[in-house]
Parts: sequence; structure tokens; C-alpha cells
Amino acid sequence: MCAIWGRTAEQVLGKPLFEALPEAAGQGFEELLNGVLATGVPYVANELPSTLDRAGHRDTVYWNFVYQPLPDADGRITGITVVATDVSEQVRARQVLEKLGQELATAYATLRVAHVDTELANAALCESNTHLMRTNADLDSFVYAASHDLKLPVLNLAGLFDEPAARRHLHRPGRRRPPGAPD
Repeated sequence: MCAIWGRTAEQVLGKPLFEALPEAAGQGFEELLNGVLATGVPYVANELPSTLDRAGHRDTVYWNFVYQPLPDADGRITGITVVATDVSEQVRARQVLEKLGQELATAYATLRVAHVDTELANAALCESNTHLMRTNADLDSFVYAASHDLKLPVLNLAGLFDEPAARRHLHRPGRRRPPGAPD
């Protein structure tokens, strides 16, 4: 117990608890011990925090312990046996894991929101893509129809432009035909 308290045997042997560990006073242990002495009912604590001065600095220490009443031959409670284990390392490790779990839960919630946003954006893009494909098909139909409908007038216009060129080569009476001109 001395090692857990950060004390030597000379510092604690033969001394009342709160004289050997003055920093433990006022943390509720007196009431717990008095309750066990008064009722004879053991007190069991799991991960109970306390503050102790160890190795020259103040530490928060977590304890699992039992205050077990000690009856004399007549059944009167004359003392208390304490069995305590320092579980600070396990508590701190669990606290780190709990914090990481909360961070992961937050990250997961954020990712779920991002996933929903992405799904909505994908749906909107699919709808836009479908609309653009329909518009493209309509434009293809229009271009085909327009080119087909304009083919005949263009051919007629081409024929009109070709006719004056053909007349230029025709021979007029009274005029001489240029050399090499067709008949």
C-alpha cells in the first residue's frame, strides 16, 4: 500500500490514515469509513477518484477498493480492512478510448451527412444528364430534319447559280464563238 500511496513504510506505519495521507482528507473517505464502522456494512468502490501527493506532485488516482468491517469476538466492529487496487492506468486508457469513440462517432455522422449530400448531388447530376441527353437527341433530330428540308432549296439555288454560267457558254447569233468554246 505504501508504494501505491507514494510513501515509505516509515511515513505511514503507526499513524492514523489521514495523518499519513493528509491530502486524502476532505475527499469523502472519512464519511465512508465512519459509515462502515457505524453500520458494519462493507463499502465497495470502483474507479473512485482521489488526489494524492506522489513523487513530488499531485496525482489523480483511481481506485477499486473494499472497506471491510472487522468485528471482534463479540461482533462489535473495531476496525476496517482495506483492499485497494490502483486502476488509474486502466481508467485513463478507457477515457482515451471513449474520447476516440466519440471522435469516431462524430466523424461517422459527418461522413453520413456528406454521403447523403453526395447522393443528392449524384441524383441531380443524373437528372441533368438525362435532360441533356434528351436535348442532344432533339438537336440531332432537328439538325437531320433541317438539313433534309434545306437540301432541296439549296439544290434549287445551286441550279440557279449554275444556269447563268451555262448561258455564258451558249452561242448567240451574230456573235463569234470564242475559240475552243463548245457548241
